[in-house]
Amino acid sequence: FSVLVVEEHGTAGQPVHCTGILALEAFQEFALPDEAVLNELKTACFYSPSGRKISYATTGVEAVVVDRHRFDQGLCESAQKEGVELWLGNKVTNISIAETHVEIQRFDETSPLRARACILAAGASYGLQRQMGLGLPAVHLNSAQAEMPAAPLEDVELHFGAAVAPQGFAWVVPVRRGAQSHARVGLMCEGNAALYFERFIERVRKPWQLQTDGGIPPRPRILPLAPIRKTYSDRLLVVGDAAGLVKPTTGGGIYYSILSAAIAAEVLSEALLKDRLCDKALREYERQWRSRMGSEFRAQLTLRLLAQRLTDPEIEEVFELARTDGLMPLIRKTATFNHHYEVITALLKYPAVRKILFRRLLS
Repeated sequence: FSVLVVEEHGTAGQPVHCTGILALEAFQEFALPDEAVLNELKTACFYSPSGRKISYATTGVEAVVVDRHRFDQGLCESAQKEGVELWLGNKVTNISIAETHVEIQRFDETSPLRARACILAAGASYGLQRQMGLGLPAVHLNSAQAEMPAAPLEDVELHFGAAVAPQGFAWVVPVRRGAQSHARVGLMCEGNAALYFERFIERVRKPWQLQTDGGIPPRPRILPLAPIRKTYSDRLLVVGDAAGLVKPTTGGGIYYSILSAAIAAEVLSEALLKDRLCDKALREYERQWRSRMGSEFRAQLTLRLLAQRLTDPEIEEVFELARTDGLMPLIRKTATFNHHYEVITALLKYPAVRKILFRRLLS
């Protein structure tokens, strides 16, 4: 098949909106550019609203930090080696489905592109999906993030509380660029993400020795936390963040973007060979991703909707359970970076945790 990628920006992978944490197992499952790996992560420190700290360390390396620009560039180079054509600096403004083809209109271009089918991979931007009646993510938060020079610390930090990031959490991720140390600082929250970001910077500036001279503008964006209503139509599939296929617990989207794209490629290839590109035939894509990821999404979204209702005192209760009630061994036994179903199921069955979560639900 002839494949064309139409990219809005002048450089693939820019601007960077992503925290860039990826499970090490993803590099074993897919042919990903390992030259984009900057550093490994083994320990996460969780901070309660009052500042209480709990550390969690994996026995081996489960996650890595990637240079997202270099990562995307590597994917582009791999695709081009396979014959994919890449058009940079072309913003798609409209997609229309005809009986025999798809028409794609670009900004400042009068002649539309024509193709037999289209995969929409536009990230967390939903104008085209709304236009085509595919719906919007039912759950979302606002987010902001920036990378800046920082002290050479090793541990990821996650901060919780209504004053830090209401209904979400804030993070600091250590980044190594050769001999230089940086930190990716960000948060996901309800409300004004830029305002909460400024406050969080002040909270972690001293311990991380953040260098914000000249001002570090955060990159704000909507963070989808649930799939859109429908991820397919005649001659069209929607993948990754554009389909709302991200982890509802953390908002992480790289792995599910790659996985959903792989499923879409398989389904669309077969549909093109059979020349069966109708809505009914392409429904197989959604059936497959729901089969692979549906239980994860349901479990994670359940926990997300329960946890974001917790008050600060209730979050403190959960931290106390983790510190004193044997909760950490359960988490160590069931948690993995990419797959949360088992640990969430175990937590929801844990009497003390269930009591806190469902007390809030019923209040």
